Amino acid sequence: MSTIRSSVVLSTLLLAGSAHAQQAAVADIPPYDCKKPGEYQPIDKSGPEQARFVKRRDAYKTCVDEYAKVARAKVAELSAEADAWNAAGNKAIDEFNAYVQQSNQAITGK
Repeated sequence: MSTIRSSVVLSTLLLAGSAHAQQAAVADIPPYDCKKPGEYQPIDKSGPEQARFVKRRDAYKTCVDEYAKVARAKVAELSAEADAWNAAGNKAIDEFNAYVQQSNQAITGK
């Protein structure tokens, strides 16, 4: 019973630390600063105004795509780091539980 309680307490402490780190990380995410082309005002569908609008819209799309690419790369990086932290936390809990079990056996002789 004390093994389960101890691992729950340790797990709770690890999760609390993780939540605090996540809150700090969220504040560090830069907003994207892509310039929207504005609304299209159809005057002449084959004229230079449409061509300029399409060019601005394409630039906006490229900018958003690049931001999303950086975001996805960061997610992959953080996911790998989170997996490593999770494995380390699980290892610590397993070692602690084994220690408590051995201690209990030494105390009770069972």
